[in-house]
Amino acid sequence: MDVDKMAAAETPLRQNGREADDTPSANDTSKDREDTCLSEKPKGVPYSDAASNGKKKKKKGWVTKDGSAGDTDSLKKGKKESEGGWIGRTEAGLRKRSGMGRRTVRAAIALGVLLLLLLLAVIVMAACWPKTPHRLLFPTCETSACLTASALMVPRMNLSASPCDDFWNFACGEWLAGNPLPATRSKWNRQEELEYAVRESIRAMLATMPHPTRVKSLPWKVKYFYDSCMSLDNVETDKDRPLRKIIKELGDWHVLREFSVHSWDFKRTWQRLHTEYGVTPFFKVEVVPDPRGAERNIIQISPAGLGLPDRSYYYRQPTSDVVLAYKRFLKDVSQQLGATTDYASSFSDDVFHFEKRIAEVTPSTHLSLNDAPLLWDSSNVDTLGNLQQIAPSIPFLEILQAMFPRANIQDTTEVLVPSAFYLSRISTIISSTDRSALNNYVMWNFASANLIYLSKEYQNIVNIFRKETEGIKVPAERWEFCVSVLQKYMPYAVMALHQKTMQKQMEGNRRVVEEMFHTIRNTALSRLAESPFHRLLKNKLLDKVGNMSVQVGYPDTALEESVVEEKLNKMFVQKNDFFQNILYGISFRREVMEQRLLINMPGHHNGNGNGFSGDSWNNWRDDGSSASIVYEQGANRVFAPHQVLLHPFFNPGYLRSVLYGTLGVSIAEAITHGLIGDDIVTSLYKRFDHDIYTTTPVSLVEPLPPFAEESTNCLKKLVINGGLAPIAVANRTSLNTFVHINAVRLASEALEHLSADGQHIHQPGLEDYELENVFFLAYGQTLCSVLTPQELDAVDTMGKNLRDPVLMKVTLSQVRKFASVFECQPGSATVCR
Repeated sequence: MDVDKMAAAETPLRQNGREADDTPSANDTSKDREDTCLSEKPKGVPYSDAASNGKKKKKKGWVTKDGSAGDTDSLKKGKKESEGGWIGRTEAGLRKRSGMGRRTVRAAIALGVLLLLLLLAVIVMAACWPKTPHRLLFPTCETSACLTASALMVPRMNLSASPCDDFWNFACGEWLAGNPLPATRSKWNRQEELEYAVRESIRAMLATMPHPTRVKSLPWKVKYFYDSCMSLDNVETDKDRPLRKIIKELGDWHVLREFSVHSWDFKRTWQRLHTEYGVTPFFKVEVVPDPRGAERNIIQISPAGLGLPDRSYYYRQPTSDVVLAYKRFLKDVSQQLGATTDYASSFSDDVFHFEKRIAEVTPSTHLSLNDAPLLWDSSNVDTLGNLQQIAPSIPFLEILQAMFPRANIQDTTEVLVPSAFYLSRISTIISSTDRSALNNYVMWNFASANLIYLSKEYQNIVNIFRKETEGIKVPAERWEFCVSVLQKYMPYAVMALHQKTMQKQMEGNRRVVEEMFHTIRNTALSRLAESPFHRLLKNKLLDKVGNMSVQVGYPDTALEESVVEEKLNKMFVQKNDFFQNILYGISFRREVMEQRLLINMPGHHNGNGNGFSGDSWNNWRDDGSSASIVYEQGANRVFAPHQVLLHPFFNPGYLRSVLYGTLGVSIAEAITHGLIGDDIVTSLYKRFDHDIYTTTPVSLVEPLPPFAEESTNCLKKLVINGGLAPIAVANRTSLNTFVHINAVRLASEALEHLSADGQHIHQPGLEDYELENVFFLAYGQTLCSVLTPQELDAVDTMGKNLRDPVLMKVTLSQVRKFASVFECQPGSATVCR
């Protein structure tokens, strides 16, 4: 083959298959451009040759079947492009568009891939990078008040429990485990703790009080009343002589075999028991706000006189613990007073069965529709003349004239009678009972009311009875007993003196409570304004809530010693005679009731001539030991006694979430009670669902507003269907449950409105929780409680509230915000409107 022809044929082939980088430059020498010579080989067989002059190795190639020559560069290029797929095509496209060589394009691609991987790494690291804990995003309150609140709250919690599944255990678990029931209590909770702390504070006040030099001054009366109680030597010396003396004056006691059935004046004895000794056989007399007018008071005659706390106890089996304990109590007391064993046993059975006859006609607020005559109607007003015709065996006029000699009691005087049926049946029982049985019953009423004021033998009998029926293992210490007696008979004096000891912080405390009240009240007004109620009902409710006020403790003017002494000028105290001081206290309580009644009389300014307004006597607290916020219907006012502001249960420096979860819920509850009103409460208790699933509720008086009726019926079904309480308990507690749920909602909404513009601050030790979580935690811990089995039985038998764990569970199931703030899964419980 001609070498020149082969070289000519190879040149275009090499040029077509040569890479851009292999293109010879203009500076290439002819020697460098010289083509290699191919040796003749069989067709299709690869060959190689040496470079011309032996200086360069020839490139491999082959001869095709048609005799043409191919080079390996073209073959490799086609093969690589074929093998590279889209990567190769992409590379070629980039080279073509950019004009860059292969190495530059590959370097660019590698750099792009590296940047992409770096970006992905940054994204992954950002996603996995630990976030700043919520506790570090906002400041934590470090004041002493906040630290105190946390010291009270955190140790009570069981953080291993789920707040969604068991909030009772979550909020109270550690407290329940570490706080066994005190031996002196049948129940122990926040309210009991507060009232005990108040008594301790009063005890300290009495111990540090300067010795009073002015006889009959306020400090003198308080101190010597308390000292007479603490003087156990005198009490033990007197033994039961004071009691026996009065029994003798009242005509003796049949069980003691010193009784003349013919000479005994039953009606006179009955009158004296009410007037002089505060004992209430068959019925009790009170002075209460007139339901027809807020500025008036009225006498109320209501059922009383049972030795056991509820009528249902008398229907238990004769071998039940409560029945046996009560009969044993009757027997032990009569024997201690001198009755023989046989007479004491007979007396015990006779009195129990006589009281059972009274229980059969005693009205209740939770009976079936078939028991309609036994219903309690707190709005029923009648005259004494008509009442005398209904119950001719009862000397109403004589008893009330003796109790309130200045009130001009007549046959035309109107009185409030919750159950005329009861009084009618009591009259029948009296007329059909022999005088010796009546004597045993009324004398037992007198003796049992005064046993705790006698010597140790009688106190022990009472303590044994309370241990069996209430579960109280050990009686309270003497100082605590004496403080509670002082609070009962001199409530205004004790509260005034105790409030003065807190006067320095009272102004700031009062301002905080008033602000909380106005915030919660305004929230209630907003809810009412948006409600779908009928226009007339809505306007009435808006007017009532809009005019509602708050009073925190006694006004400063009522704390002046001269003012208090003037009000107590008929409260007598005698040194070292405890039983006589009790009788003075009973007489003074009757005086207070008469003063309230005299407000109604035209031209009457004040019974003592001391310049007090009538409202000042309405402000009198009958129970100075209560540390609960209440709604006062007559004044349309929420009253917060100063005791609720006692440290550490209250501190104005606590965060709002803590304040609104504790005191705020109590204020909202009082407002809600006022919103409903006693007339509505009464009508609710007159509605009986014989079978709430099949029977339409029947109203015996006025119908309930829809917001109360529908909600309470819904709550009944919720409690019963959930197996949380029996039907009777659900019916009895539904109204208070409704009020409680609305109070929690109201306080929560009020806090939410305040927090919208407030600074986000964490509670120390609870930094992982928002303020709404802390609100529900603070609320939940107000319900932490432990009770004896006997007390639980009493709650189920006659309590107006569900058991605390059940109440908490039902309440939180109805407050949707709770599930939201604790991120709980939606529950299956029905949410009542």
